Amino acid sequence: MENISEGSVEIPLSIARNKAALVTAIHQEAVRRHIKISTRTKGDNVLVSLNHNYRDRVSNSVLRERIKMLNWDVPTPLTTPDKSALLSTLAAQNPLQCFTVKAGVITKRPFIIKKHQGRTVLRVFGQIVYIGDDHDKMNEILKQYGKTVEDAL
Repeated sequence: MENISEGSVEIPLSIARNKAALVTAIHQEAVRRHIKISTRTKGDNVLVSLNHNYRDRVSNSVLRERIKMLNWDVPTPLTTPDKSALLSTLAAQNPLQCFTVKAGVITKRPFIIKKHQGRTVLRVFGQIVYIGDDHDKMNEILKQYGKTVEDAL
């Protein structure tokens, strides 16, 4: 598996007592090296290939850190790895996130109103500052920043 970074590698089935044992050993080595691979039988060999889709993905924690580092209200185009389903997963894990994503552009919002479990939640600079449906109270909170409820929608 030394040359796997260059494409794919064929490993003869004859080097193991059976195909299942060989494939298991190959995957264990890949896990040890922190790489994701695909295997398939090709004649008398096992073809081992990098799973490129996996290598391009970014972990949730890395993505969270990137979002934390974004400036408020600055639309930022997503790079290819960040366009993955992880952003959707991250948003699903935290329905009260303070960012929006539209057409491949992420924007961290300093003032945002979200609905969560039937309740209205106002976030200011990432912090939940009000939970409820009283627009007058939300406007009072946002007034100190020169904003209104309409600005946070």
